[in-house]
Amino acid sequence: MPLIQNNIVKTLLLLFVFNTACLSLFEEKQETKDLLPRETELYTWKLVKSSTVTDKDAIANISPDYYKYYSITEIVKGNYQSINNSSVFLSVTIARTITVDDAYGLFTRERIGQEKSLFKNDYSIYWNNKSIAFKGNIFLKVETNDIDFIQTQKNIIETILQKIQNTHALPDYVVRLSKYCDIDSITLLNEGISQIPFLRNIVVGKKIIESKDIMVFFKLYSTNIAASQNFDAILKHDNTLMILESGKVKIAFKKCGDSYCYIAQYNEWIFGLYDIVDYNTGKQYINILYKELSNP
Repeated sequence: MPLIQNNIVKTLLLLFVFNTACLSLFEEKQETKDLLPRETELYTWKLVKSSTVTDKDAIANISPDYYKYYSITEIVKGNYQSINNSSVFLSVTIARTITVDDAYGLFTRERIGQEKSLFKNDYSIYWNNKSIAFKGNIFLKVETNDIDFIQTQKNIIETILQKIQNTHALPDYVVRLSKYCDIDSITLLNEGISQIPFLRNIVVGKKIIESKDIMVFFKLYSTNIAASQNFDAILKHDNTLMILESGKVKIAFKKCGDSYCYIAQYNEWIFGLYDIVDYNTGKQYINILYKELSNP
C-alpha cells in the first residue's frame, strides 16, 4: 500500500512539473505594439496610424542623435486624432531597450532643457504638451499639439505603464547617487563628456557645494580593482591629465579651455567635477566629494 501511494505522489508531481513547463513554453510574449492604448481605452481618440521599427539604421533615422548611445531594439509609434476636434492630435512613442539603464537613460536625456514640469514622480514627468515615462526596459513619450490635455496624457501614460510586466524601480546605483547629487538633475551620458573622452557610461548631475551648482559625474564599478584599472587606463590614454594624489584616493586634473576638470578614483567609484574656474577651488571640491563617498 505505501508503495502505491508513493507512485501516485510521484505521478502527480511529474504531471505538475509537465504542466508548469508547458505553461512556460506557451506563455505569450508581450509585444511592444500591444502597449499602445486601444481606442476603447481612450474613448474620445482614434488611432489613425501606427508603425513598428526594429532595424537599427531605421531607428537611428527616425530618432534624435543621442538615441544611438542607448541599446534600443524596437520603436513603436501611434498617432491619434481627437474625435471631437480633428485638428487636435497626439502621438505615443514607445522605445524598448535591452536594459533598464538604457530606458532610464532615454528618460533623463528627454528632460534636458525642458521647462519646469507641471507634475512629476520617480518614473514620469508631465509638461504642457509633452510627457515622458519609463518602466523596466520601456521608455515612452506622449506629445500633443494642444496644451489642455494634461489629464489625457496622464491617462495614456498610466494605461501603458499598467500593461508593462516589469517594475517602476530606478537603477540601484541611481538610488545610491541621490545621496551625492540632485536626482532630478541626473543624466545618464553613455557617450561620456568631452572633458574626459575615454570615460563612458557615466552619470552627470548637479551638486550644491558652498551654495553653488557644481557639475559632477560618477561611475560605479563592480569592484575596486575594476575602477582602479579603468582609472589607470584613462590616465594612459589622456596625457593632458596630471596627477594630484595617488594614495588611497587617486586624483588627476586637466585644463579645459578657461576652466578645470578633476577626475578621481576611490574604491569602486570613478568620479569628478568640471567647469571649475579656480584651480584651488577644484581641489577643495573634489576632496569634498571624496569624503562623502568614503563616509556613506
